[in-house]
Amino acid sequence: MKKLVAITALFASAHLFAQANDYYFISGTIEGVWQDSSGNTVTPPFDGTENLIFDGAKTSAVDMTNTRDNRTTSVADLTFQNINNFTIYNWGGVTMDIGNLNSYNSTGITLFIAPAPGTSQSNAAAINVSGDINVGATGQKSSLYIGQRGNYTDSTGPGPASLTVGGNVNIAALSSFATNVGYNYNDGAGGATSVEIPVEIAGTVNMEAGSQWSVNARVSGGYNIPLDAKVKLGGLNGTDALVRNDCGEGFTGSTTLIFTNTGKAVFDGALANDWSNDKHPSKVKVVMNGAADGVQLIRTRTNVSTPGTPAFGNFSGGVEVISGTLGLYTVANSVGYALVSGGRLAVLGASAEADIYGVIKMDKLTWTGGEIALKVGPGFAGHIELTSFDFSGNYGVFAFDVTEAVESDGTFSEDFLVMSGATFSQEDLDKFVSESIIELSNGTKIDGAIIAFEMRNGTELWASVSGAIPEPAAIAAIMGALAVGLAAWRRRR
Repeated sequence: MKKLVAITALFASAHLFAQANDYYFISGTIEGVWQDSSGNTVTPPFDGTENLIFDGAKTSAVDMTNTRDNRTTSVADLTFQNINNFTIYNWGGVTMDIGNLNSYNSTGITLFIAPAPGTSQSNAAAINVSGDINVGATGQKSSLYIGQRGNYTDSTGPGPASLTVGGNVNIAALSSFATNVGYNYNDGAGGATSVEIPVEIAGTVNMEAGSQWSVNARVSGGYNIPLDAKVKLGGLNGTDALVRNDCGEGFTGSTTLIFTNTGKAVFDGALANDWSNDKHPSKVKVVMNGAADGVQLIRTRTNVSTPGTPAFGNFSGGVEVISGTLGLYTVANSVGYALVSGGRLAVLGASAEADIYGVIKMDKLTWTGGEIALKVGPGFAGHIELTSFDFSGNYGVFAFDVTEAVESDGTFSEDFLVMSGATFSQEDLDKFVSESIIELSNGTKIDGAIIAFEMRNGTELWASVSGAIPEPAAIAAIMGALAVGLAAWRRRR
């Protein structure tokens, strides 16, 4: 995977975007005291033509209330810089339309956009970011929280109603981003409840090493109750980063990450329920519902370099594949149940070179359509470990990539484990033979290959494939490059 594309450049360009109409907050409410770059007292128009900046060198305030009741507050950029523990409150259903939302060298920054005190969530307003959210820059520790971080009182409501991002979310090293932040709240009728803040990110979430994204950050405390949240995103990129639930000790709650990728994204870090499943039982579920050629690869880790964090397991809330390709490597733990109804579920290894040794562990697999893709090598292949299997109607299709098994003469012949933990009938095996695909990594389908399936040791499904690639000379370059890469990887082992 290439390094995260131009995250640092994005952070730098956000700073350069600032034009003459910069407005620095000094004190008061959103319609309080502001200054321009020359120190003149000004009043922002809130019409989307200005950059609102909260700079610790300009203000000593710790919060600001948005008092523009029932009016949209539009700004080009909303930037926090060199300031800590600052909160923007909002009452009365005020929607905030923002170009780019930035937190640079600033920690504890909270956007809590709520309805009027004591009223229901239906009166809360939305945060709409048409551009990017940038949290931190290289070498800077920053944070940004969306939701209520303060103590529970019956005068504070939930909020915001939703968060939509038209661009990307870029989280720099050492920095953290949190969504669905908050306590439960008084619903105005004497009861307490918990409210989801729907999150939809059209672009990708790009994370540098050592960064963290808490997707369901329920503030710990006696008033915390479970929350099931949904987050849509166009992809997740990162290496050595941490994505997790943070629902609080003793509290359940889940987050469903819905991937809508149109291109390829790769995440190699910790994607976790929480750091201790016995005391923190909240879970993460992954759904792939991207474009036909959309790809999300996820290699989970137990340790990442985020300072102060313990070891994490992989997520276990379940997997669903509807469209697009979801590739998984999930260390030693089960992902929970799996439902494949379309698209492709690909078994990954700890690295791209090790995919032929990859394993996905799961509980029940329901497979009604789509493909399960495995890479086949000399005597090995990726495989699935499961406890039960269910055909609820149609069968799916095995797709075997034999690129790494092809000999110098263009032929291949391998025998390998496909699944373990379930028993298949002869009817199942015959269906697999008729439906399975033999292919190369470049997408070339190989017709005329011989495929056979066999049950061994009671609960092991084995396959054997043999044949020849159609035009050996045409893919010699591919095979040569593969041989060099595989040899280098084996030397590293």
